[in-house]
Amino acid sequence: MSYVLLVDDDENDLARLRGLIDDSGLAHASAADGAEALVKARRSPPSAIIADLLMPVIDGYTLLRQWKSDPVLSSIPFMVYTDVEDEQLAMDLGADAFMRKFHEPNDFVARLRELMATVSKSAPRRPVSMEEGPLLAHSERLVRKFEAKTGQLQATNGGVLNAVDAHVALIDASGTVTAVNEACRDYARENGLKASNSLVGQNYLDICDGASGSNSLGARHAATGIRAVLSGEVQRFEIEYPRHSPSGPRWFRLQVNPLSGGKLGGAVMKHVDVTEQREAQAQNEQSEAQYLLLLNSTAEGIYRVDNNGICTFCNPTAARLLGYADPSEIVGRSPHEHHHHTRVDGTPFPISDCALHRRVDSGQGVHTDDAFFFRADGSRFPVECWSYPIVSGPAITGTVVTFLDISSRRELEEQLLQSQKMEAIGRLAGGVAHDFNNALQIILTYAELLEERMPDGTVEFQYNREILAAGRRAASLTRQLLALSRKQIQPPSCSI
Repeated sequence: MSYVLLVDDDENDLARLRGLIDDSGLAHASAADGAEALVKARRSPPSAIIADLLMPVIDGYTLLRQWKSDPVLSSIPFMVYTDVEDEQLAMDLGADAFMRKFHEPNDFVARLRELMATVSKSAPRRPVSMEEGPLLAHSERLVRKFEAKTGQLQATNGGVLNAVDAHVALIDASGTVTAVNEACRDYARENGLKASNSLVGQNYLDICDGASGSNSLGARHAATGIRAVLSGEVQRFEIEYPRHSPSGPRWFRLQVNPLSGGKLGGAVMKHVDVTEQREAQAQNEQSEAQYLLLLNSTAEGIYRVDNNGICTFCNPTAARLLGYADPSEIVGRSPHEHHHHTRVDGTPFPISDCALHRRVDSGQGVHTDDAFFFRADGSRFPVECWSYPIVSGPAITGTVVTFLDISSRRELEEQLLQSQKMEAIGRLAGGVAHDFNNALQIILTYAELLEERMPDGTVEFQYNREILAAGRRAASLTRQLLALSRKQIQPPSCSI
């Protein structure tokens, strides 16, 4: 297979090379360093190779020397494509062509085609002796380039680290701190540490292992977690710990992530100040505790159902009123199926017809005082209910139902109704008794007058005595009616 092998550790430059080769119509393969390039080339020799000089593992200089020393690869054109001025050294080491990066694309493609056409027909270039001059120049250039790369990397890392608001430290495979960011140094100064880089050069694992006092257990736990990240056993480790300062109590969260995929490649440690979050969480927990205290101490039964009609919360009062020992016996079940499944007239109805649970559809609250709930033992009791939707943003996520057992109220209402009936009857009886008593007084008065004018022993006298007796019995009944109506009247003045 005819192809061009592209070698560069910079993915952007490698992508640019791929684009140029694609435009030329040539096939290509790529490698990120000299070692990978040699493996691919020896497995399937290319038509040409284009390589950068400064790369990890095996750099371009070493790749060039090994390439020209290999009996199979030495005749294959080698183009150095770099951004440094090392043309003479590259040519001394055996390069067939040298081009600076960012040349005009047309120039690059034309030079490549020319190189592939001419070199393949001529004897391969042999490198000059590496004993003195070229080898020394090679080493010096490598040192300078790596120093430059290291400086750029440190500057980049420093900029990135300082842009992070958290306290960040980098450690190597042994746990030694290699760098800290500005936030970490500021924290050290704020807490009275004399050297702003006080951690750099120290072994963080040794510091954790040697911790004493109240935080020693947490420090040793942190050391165990960091070692697990460094060894590749875990990809992330977190722990929260107190680190109080003169300004007040403070809490931090240590987050450890591996560098270079773990396996003793070092790690980045980020200490995030979570004091405000912990204080907010404590306030939320306190508010929630007070909220639950109110719900659990209220005389009303309260439960919450989701959009599927399943209970997600129940307070102790609701459980007690419904005949359960614990709210957990209701949570996770359908309240409609267990205690609100039947209408007042005794006919069952589906949950779709239940006004208490239709709040999800209508979004409106509902109140009723003529419903019945059923206890766990099957007995029923009258309730007054309120049902309101639970709104989260634009969505309704469920319903909260509050209810009261109004059995005592119903009994009082019945007693009041009975009392009102009796009062009405009493008023009616009082009115009738009053009018009847007036008529009786007239009858008794005239009967007594007739008795005074009739001789004893006559039939008329005896008839009159019967009239008087009946009238007096009627007067006694009138007094009973008036007592029922809680009214009093003077008894008839006449008597025998």
